[in-house]
Amino acid sequence: MPDIDVDLDDLDTIATGLGEAATALEGLRFPDGPDAGLVSPGITSLLGQLATSTGNVASSLSAASENVAQSRLYYQRADAESSATLEQINQAMED
Repeated sequence: MPDIDVDLDDLDTIATGLGEAATALEGLRFPDGPDAGLVSPGITSLLGQLATSTGNVASSLSAASENVAQSRLYYQRADAESSATLEQINQAMED
């Protein structure tokens, strides 16, 4: 089985980037609808769909950010556990 090596700082960078992208999208504001004559209802509908889609992408980015951050904690814990010495393991079992 191949070794898996993950740089914890890289995971932090990824989680932060995803979170910042989600925040930027969540901050977008769309106009209520333009005065475009006969096509106003169509444009207003398109803006509503765009706002909904943007919200969905922002939610997905936020969830991905949280998952990457959680994965970082798991990798950090796994690294710490795998580097424990036999003495540390015996001591933990006695406690």
